[in-house]
Amino acid sequence: MRVLGQITSMTIATFYFAGMLGGEAIEAVSSTLFLKVMKWSFLTFAAISVAGIFFSYQRGKIHR
Repeated sequence: MRVLGQITSMTIATFYFAGMLGGEAIEAVSSTLFLKVMKWSFLTFAAISVAGIFFSYQRGKIHR
């Protein structure tokens, strides 16, 4: 499961960079645009984390 999460995270980050930078190299874009991409990435990952916390809390305790 850990590797699946890492692959998903890298895929989401790559889509943000590819979509918002328009195929330019990271070194060639302005720092404002780079920070905008990073902000949207972090917001997306925060939303995924909040959803995970919510579903984990709703699951309750599992007694084994």
